[in-house]
Amino acid sequence: MDAKVRQFVELTGSSEQHARFFLESNNWDVQSSLNSFLENGGGGGEGTALEEKGEDIPPPQPQVTERLFGPVRGRRRGMMRPRTQTANSLPWSSNKRLAAMYKPPTEMNYSGPIEEAADHAAGRAHWLLINIQDDQEFKCHMLNRDIWKDPGVSSIIKDSFVFWQRDKADDQGGQFCAFYDINDFPHVSIVHPKSRKIIKSWTPREAVLFNAGCFAKSLELFLEKQAESGTDPSARPAKRRKVESSAKPLERQETEKAMLDRAIRESLEDVSNVPDAKISSAASGRDPIPRDQKEVPERHESSKSRPGKSHIKVIPEPPAGPNTTQLQIRLPSSFDGKRIRRRFCKSATVKSVVEFVWNHMVRLEASKLDGMQKDKLELRTTFPRRRVDINPGSLKEAKLLNAVVVAEFAD
Repeated sequence: MDAKVRQFVELTGSSEQHARFFLESNNWDVQSSLNSFLENGGGGGEGTALEEKGEDIPPPQPQVTERLFGPVRGRRRGMMRPRTQTANSLPWSSNKRLAAMYKPPTEMNYSGPIEEAADHAAGRAHWLLINIQDDQEFKCHMLNRDIWKDPGVSSIIKDSFVFWQRDKADDQGGQFCAFYDINDFPHVSIVHPKSRKIIKSWTPREAVLFNAGCFAKSLELFLEKQAESGTDPSARPAKRRKVESSAKPLERQETEKAMLDRAIRESLEDVSNVPDAKISSAASGRDPIPRDQKEVPERHESSKSRPGKSHIKVIPEPPAGPNTTQLQIRLPSSFDGKRIRRRFCKSATVKSVVEFVWNHMVRLEASKLDGMQKDKLELRTTFPRRRVDINPGSLKEAKLLNAVVVAEFAD
């Protein structure tokens, strides 16, 4: 410090007191102190003027370093949680055209809680389609814009699903996320309405979720797979049955033996009633005459016939061959959606299939058909879901070869 004072005195010719004043004012920088000395009228007269005035020189102000914003430390978790966006706070809320484009599908969204939605789906034998949204994720708004408004996707959903969409910030959506441990959004899954188990789900990283055509195909494949496996969304998963003992009561054994003998006798009677021409054609390997063109009276298991059901006619099942096709038929909900598989001739009419379904239900349990009319029974395809017209002449013309159909009573 003294060396800088002496250097300043030698260069300016001022006193040591003035040298210390200017050096302390400029943080002991000699060059800055010289510039300040010359700017204030130095050069020989400044020192004399200050001494003549006898003014006291104030001490320099201390150097201070301050920080406007300190580091964020010690804040409790959750203090910086972003506020949930509402419909009015979305970027496009002020633009009516954009607001309509990204509007959620409220017209097909089930308004009640998920318990009611599941019961509603089970009552209609539909699956439960879940969509959990996050307003902070633009992909969620893409679903509203591109997927749920697509006519193909919405048609499949209305026919086979109950749609339930919620936001994760909503109480019901938050409970669903907590129960199923959902962390990625948008979340789209199919839930069994009885067991409440997630059967299938899509992640936000799957491109199929954001392409309407691919997503519709994915829904159709899911429904086809469940139909082939015989899974009914309205039924609870089958419980494991107890293994019965091989030892049966004597009366039960006798009853089963009598039923077996009767079935053998009826089979022999069926063979004896077959015309010789059909027997010879079967022996030669040629396809027999389509049996669905001839209806024979049904042989009852007992002499006691139900009132009004004594003249039931059945269509014999044709043997497997190139001129036959197999149908999988799901009976109405009054018969617990039971499924049956049966062969028909390709030339058989749709009306003959409806006739077979009616007679089959009569044989199963006629009491469940009380109040039902035979002319109200109709068939519907599953994919796409449509009513089968009874007018086409054959199953081939109706495009029902190896098909899955549902038997329902029209309202």
